[in-house]
Amino acid sequence: MNKDTILETLDQTKPVAFFDVDGVLVHPYVILHFPKFLAQQTPSLFKIDKLHLMIERVENYRRGEVDYEQFATDWIRTYAAGIAGNEVNTIGLQAEKFWSDNIDVLLYPYARALISLLKPYHTIIAVSGSTTDSLYPLTKLLGIDYLFASTIQIDENHRYIDKEPINRATDKGKEEVVQQVKGIIDNKLWPLGFGFGDNIVHDEPLLRHVGSPYLFADVSSEEKQQKLNKQFAQLQLKVPQVILLRQPQDNPHILSIISKRLSALGLSN
Repeated sequence: MNKDTILETLDQTKPVAFFDVDGVLVHPYVILHFPKFLAQQTPSLFKIDKLHLMIERVENYRRGEVDYEQFATDWIRTYAAGIAGNEVNTIGLQAEKFWSDNIDVLLYPYARALISLLKPYHTIIAVSGSTTDSLYPLTKLLGIDYLFASTIQIDENHRYIDKEPINRATDKGKEEVVQQVKGIIDNKLWPLGFGFGDNIVHDEPLLRHVGSPYLFADVSSEEKQQKLNKQFAQLQLKVPQVILLRQPQDNPHILSIISKRLSALGLSN
């Protein structure tokens, strides 16, 4: 696999904190919210038929008509087709406007404070299936150190093109990022690391190697609770120390939980 050149600046002396983005820091899914926003501009900056196809693909996946890997692959490809032809600078300016208009709606209330809590002791790394073009302004607003997200290719004229993107929505995409980071950070620092995800199966790479893995979960119904219990037991076979957190609206004590964990690790003042 190709090593991301951005990791050449990674501080080897600090542990890392991995964050999934959708469902952990913001309401999902940015990769749908942002193209809807682009499609509403005049002229439209995202092809309407591709936006409808993205929505259709989500519905097909939720009905169990396709497996996750196929869905994740097709979803990012469809996004690339939808945004193709636009100038990078144009989309960048729209992304800044998108977050300026929507951050109070999309951002979970604890997100800024959680990153601020960990940042003095950890390198903050966000790994997301949503796209770099849509998420980059958010990383600046939150103080995220590194972003590894799905990336749409660009031509020599600095326009997005409809070619095979770098896909971080797949399980393989997230695993590759973690393995690259593991090749840089000293093994003795991994027990001090944190990981945050919201999907038992697909965020497992972000949780498996760190000493403090946390999983946000939807337990809004008995059916979801039963399904979660079964999946959680399976996850614990790979990540025995994983800690289950309810969704943000059900758990107002997230910051207190993380603060106490930092103290237990000897990382807080």
